[in-house]
Amino acid sequence: MSWALSNFCRTKPSREIVEMILPRLVDILAHSLDTEVLQNVCWALVHITKRAENIRIVFNANVHPHLMRILNRTEQRLVSTALKVLGQFTLEDNDVVNALIDADLMVHLKRLLELYPSNILHKELCWILSNIAAGPDEHKQLILDMEFLPLLPSVIKSVGSKLDILVDVAYILGNLIFTSPTIMKYE
Repeated sequence: MSWALSNFCRTKPSREIVEMILPRLVDILAHSLDTEVLQNVCWALVHITKRAENIRIVFNANVHPHLMRILNRTEQRLVSTALKVLGQFTLEDNDVVNALIDADLMVHLKRLLELYPSNILHKELCWILSNIAAGPDEHKQLILDMEFLPLLPSVIKSVGSKLDILVDVAYILGNLIFTSPTIMKYE
C-alpha cells in the first residue's frame, strides 16, 4: 500500500486528495518500523510537498515528530528521504522553522553531519542549513552557536567536485553573511 501511495503521489495530487490520504500516511509513519514502507511514505510526502500549497497541510498533520524519529535510523537513503521532507518544511515561514528547531532539528542535523561523510546526506543537510541561514538573525546565530561552520570544511573536502553540494555550502555561508552586523558573534 505504501508503494502504491508513493507512486500515486508522483502525480502531485490536488489538495483535496492530499487531505484524504494524509491521515493514512501519518498513521503508517507513526506505526511502521519497516524501512521500505517508511521509505515509500517519505517519498509520497516528498512528492506531495513539491506543490507549495501542500507544504503547510503536511506540516500541520504533525508528521515532523515521526520524521525526526527516522533521523535516528542508520539507513542513509531513508534518512535522506526524511530530510527531503523536512527541507520542504524549511521553505515555509519562520513559525514552521521554529517548530522544527524546537523539535531538535538542529541537533539531528549536526549529529548527521558529524557521523556520516555521505554525499547522499550532505546534499540534504546543507540545503536545509542554507534555508535556515536565510531566515532571521536568530536562526543564523543558532547555526553559529551550534558550531556548524567548523564542520563545513570537512563537507567540502568529502564532496569533491559535487557542484550541487558545494553550491549549498556557498548558500549557507552567503546567507549567514547577510545579517545585521551586531548579530554575527562567532568565536
